[in-house]
Amino acid sequence: MLVIKGTSDVAKAINRSKLVRQQKQVIRNGKAVTTYVWVNPDKNKTKVSRKKITDEELDAAYFNAIKSGNIDLVQKMVKDRAVEKGFKDAIPEQGNGYKIRITQPPKKTKTYYKCFYVDSKGQPSALFVDNNAALPTNVWLTANDTYHFQAENGNMYVPTMGNATNKDAGKTGVSIKIPDEKTRNELIKRGYLPVGSKAKTITCVAYRPGWHGGDLPFFPQGGKKDNNSNYGNVHRWNQVIFEIEVDADKDYTEEARNQPKARNKDGSLNEKKADLQYMPENGMYEYTTNPTVKAQTGGKGNWVITGAIKIKRALSQKECDDILKNYGMKPQEWEGGEMSLDKLGYTGTELSAARKTLAPITYEDDGTIIPLSQRFNKASDDIRKSLLFKLNAQ
Repeated sequence: MLVIKGTSDVAKAINRSKLVRQQKQVIRNGKAVTTYVWVNPDKNKTKVSRKKITDEELDAAYFNAIKSGNIDLVQKMVKDRAVEKGFKDAIPEQGNGYKIRITQPPKKTKTYYKCFYVDSKGQPSALFVDNNAALPTNVWLTANDTYHFQAENGNMYVPTMGNATNKDAGKTGVSIKIPDEKTRNELIKRGYLPVGSKAKTITCVAYRPGWHGGDLPFFPQGGKKDNNSNYGNVHRWNQVIFEIEVDADKDYTEEARNQPKARNKDGSLNEKKADLQYMPENGMYEYTTNPTVKAQTGGKGNWVITGAIKIKRALSQKECDDILKNYGMKPQEWEGGEMSLDKLGYTGTELSAARKTLAPITYEDDGTIIPLSQRFNKASDDIRKSLLFKLNAQ
């Protein structure tokens, strides 16, 4: 690299590579002589001014990309618009276990509770299935169906995995025999088993698609085993109960209970078999595995399984304990003593909804596509367009 000694503007410009060296023929004392000069190659170039695109032009290009099926271009336009409007941390369209709801919010909702792991920033992630990514809070999340297989007993099962936020937690569920080589290879391909595994069994939970929660703020069937505790299991140190809102536009409970498999020979209800093997889209159902709790609490102790949830606020240990005591239930303890939201990094101020969604297409309540120019609008309180909302308004 050529370096010119000196402090003149020319020397500085040359050293910054703004000028290039060119040969030039000159006449000196009547003779042609070759010399060299430094020139700026951009000096006479005409600067191209970019005309700012109008909202009408942007929307026309956006709809044309949609009509032509050019999803890559649609996604690029959405990402570019998000950055232009200051939403560099917009929410991805979906994770393994969820999709941001891009249609209108549910008209009818109910409040339940759900246990999550939290990471070092206090952000929740699922316990068992598709659980290695933080979940956005205060936005509607539609459940994705998940991989499952049919075991030799005829039932469907979902393989579980350890959680990235708690390496010592291990997997939760029951050991199920892998039915054949094809299933084993699929489990390896999806990362549930290591490459080359010859495993004959795998830890699974029953296939009941949808988000799972409950009407009491505890999780007695999971956590860490402790025979001296009130329920035989204590919460892991970084498990937290969150208040959730569920989509209740359609109640699938009677549909689940009226299935042939949910009825005994005498026609009476077998509550433990009143679950669905399909997603409760735009709705939810209640499911009971422990009738004893229902009898003790006067009807509480139900699971809820729903197609969409909104993760709201975290509950303190005292709040959980007080609600359980109010229904005549003992508190469920935490591993390592009292749980502190502050120590877990939860501040309650993370409003993921304010980040907006990067879904390539979002829809108005009447089903029409929302123009791109109307999305990422800081004055709007709609997740499909933009969100500026306060937690205490929910």
